[in-house]
Amino acid sequence: MPVPVPIVPPPPAIPPNVIDSVSSMKRQRQQQHRRLQSESKGPSGNVDGHLNNHRRKPSQQANGHANGVLSVPNGHDDKKEKGKRVIDWEIPRKALHSSIGFGVLYLYSQQPESVNPVIYALAGSLCVIVPCDVLRLNYPPFERLYEKAVGFLMRESEKKTTNGVIWYMLGVIYTLALLPRDIAVSSILILSWCDTTASTFGRLYGPYT
Repeated sequence: MPVPVPIVPPPPAIPPNVIDSVSSMKRQRQQQHRRLQSESKGPSGNVDGHLNNHRRKPSQQANGHANGVLSVPNGHDDKKEKGKRVIDWEIPRKALHSSIGFGVLYLYSQQPESVNPVIYALAGSLCVIVPCDVLRLNYPPFERLYEKAVGFLMRESEKKTTNGVIWYMLGVIYTLALLPRDIAVSSILILSWCDTTASTFGRLYGPYT
């Protein structure tokens, strides 16, 4: 007995408005694609020209010629510029720092009976420097006047903190007051000359160690 074949109904017809919408969308995509291709063409007709212009760095675009040729910087010059280091030798500061050692040697050669006059002179100077430093850190007009007068002796790191001269003088006063004269003089000479030498050689050869 033959098996009956089921009858499949035909698919429903696609409405004309749907077909028109799909065709319209396809035409819009094609037009958009052609428009992007025409916009992406560079001056020489290359499609990637426009995209490459956008990929260039602003500095490259500014240095480029009118015909689109870029001026490429010389790599050797860049290496030379990187190799150069600007060293701040702090000559006025180091001159003052080292002169203290010569002053100590002169006083020591005079063989005074007591070092108390030196201690008193340093303590009196400290009584002037400390209030000035407090005013400098808390009163901007005085800070500008102070740095205009002695700013060339200061490091940038000291302009927003306590002046290093204060600690220097405190160390000298402590050494003269508590240690024997020979040891005190030797200590001040080391502070005056060796610290300056270490700073000089550190700035010169430090980056290579």
